[in-house]
This record gives sequence, structure tokens and C-alpha cells, in this order.
Amino acid sequence: MTKKNRVRWGYVFYEERGSAPAYEWLAALPSNIRGEFLNTLESVLLSPSPPTQYLLNRWHAMKKVGAVDMGGYHEARDQHAKTNYRLYCRFDRAAADAREIGAPVLVILHGASKREETAMPDSVYREVQRCWGAVFPGRAALLGGRVPRSS
Repeated sequence: MTKKNRVRWGYVFYEERGSAPAYEWLAALPSNIRGEFLNTLESVLLSPSPPTQYLLNRWHAMKKVGAVDMGGYHEARDQHAKTNYRLYCRFDRAAADAREIGAPVLVILHGASKREETAMPDSVYREVQRCWGAVFPGRAALLGGRVPRSS
């Protein structure tokens, strides 16, 4: 694919009833950790093929995790002081056809942290899936353009 016809991906934060879980989670992080996540997301979105982009230890396509099938989801990762931070996202090509969006987007759904060498609770994955399930009734649950500052 040439630069001329490369698809430009945007991003949106999932929002429900005035709350944007991933946005709020990012905003509450220390600025250095938030900055790492924003750099990771930018690298993915600016890559030649965002949905298949892989960044060693930073961006992963998910699979079945415990009892929860997370196929189709991606996670941005960071680690500081024996704490693992995860930002859960999903690509939405169909948003290109949605009048209110008009471009394929990365939907930033939720964030969570856990102690190193422990499992993320299944309840976190189920909440991420619930957020994604809420996106499709008209895509009214999407909030775009606001990004927590890294400084």
C-alpha cells in the first residue's frame, strides 16, 4: 500500500453516561506513564497498518485470557515499579461508514493495573467486553478528540 492510499486511522474514547473509563484512567496516571501510553498509541496509529501493528512489550493482539475470549481486542502495555498497566482497545473499521465518525478508528475502551506476576481479574476483561458491546447501538457512546496531556 502506498502512502497516497494508506488508510488514516483515528481514535475515540468510549463514553457512557458522561463517563469515559479509559480517559479517566489515563488522566489519573502519573504523567510519565500516561506519556508512554500516548506514545504507544501514536506509534500504532501512525504505522502503515495499525490493526496488525505489533510493538514488542508495548502493543499486543489479545487472545483467550483465562475464561474470557479477548480475540479482536488489543492492549497497550507499560510497567513501572512492579506494577503492570494495561489499556484495552479495539479497532473499528465500520466507523468509516458511520456519519458521525467517517473514518476507521481505534476505540479506547478501558484501563487497569495489576501487580507484576499476577493475573488480571476476569471481571476486568468482561467489563472491557461490555464497553465494546455498548459501542454499536448507534455509536452514540463515542467521545473523540480529547486526550489526557502527558505533562
